[in-house]
This record gives sequence, structure tokens and C-alpha cells, in this order.
Amino acid sequence: MIDLVIRKARLVDMPILLKYEQEVIDYERAFNEDIEKEDAKYYNLHSLISGKDSAVFVGEIDGKIIATGYALIKEGLPQFVYDEYTYLGFMYVAPEYRGKGINAKIIQAALKWSEKRGIKHVRLQVYSENNSAIKAYEKLGFKTELQDMKLTINSNKS
Repeated sequence: MIDLVIRKARLVDMPILLKYEQEVIDYERAFNEDIEKEDAKYYNLHSLISGKDSAVFVGEIDGKIIATGYALIKEGLPQFVYDEYTYLGFMYVAPEYRGKGINAKIIQAALKWSEKRGIKHVRLQVYSENNSAIKAYEKLGFKTELQDMKLTINSNKS
């Protein structure tokens, strides 16, 4: 059994978090050709760590950060029955630790954090071709609600 510690990230953790952000981006380029080839950024980690409506969680083994995820309270759309929800992002587990339920523990910490703030609705986004992530989220009770679609207009076609 691995001795996993889940805690909130600190600003001192930024170097490894920025490295993992790039690993997430590199992985997701296979699902989205529109991601910049260099210097792509997804998150404002400084703001997410220090914000009052957000928390970045890390999983540590022997003092080494091996997993991440953030929770961010967002305003619900006017047509929804709730005013606020928690958005989850930056779900990452180092390759050698995948398949051990670590991502689920990060999500559980985020859910507990949300519940303490009175937030009952949680959302996240996942690429439709990322089957392993979809299965992991479904095991935790998430369900697909909306399919995001895109089209790139090629004006060079005759």
C-alpha cells in the first residue's frame, strides 16, 4: 500500500506544478490539434493556489508531488437550478502511479472542499477520445451531459 498524502498546494510547489501542467498539455495535444506547439499555458496556478474561491490539491508520496487537481467555484449559467458550481481541472497523476486510485483521492478532496462551501454541483471537461479518463470519472459518478463540437473553416478549399 502506498503512503499517499493529499494536501493543498503551496506557492513553493510552483516549479513541479508548472512541469506537470506542460505534461498535461503535451498529452492533450493528441486530442486537440489547436493547442499551441510551444509556450502553451492552461492555468493561472498562482491565482488558483492563492484564491479564496479555489484550491489546488496535490498528492505526495515520500514528500514528492505525484498528482494534482484543482477546484474552482464558478457562477452557474442563468438557466441552471444552482447559482454556483465547482469546476475541476488539472487532473494529473505521474505515469508510474496511474491506475492506483490516486486521481479519485484528489477528486474526493476537492468534493469535500466544495461541500464545506455549500457547493453541491461539480463539473469538469474531458476530451471525448480520452477513454481512460472518461472511465475513471464515470466510476466516481460523473456523466456526460454535453458534447462540445468544433469546425475549422479551411478557406483555401475550392
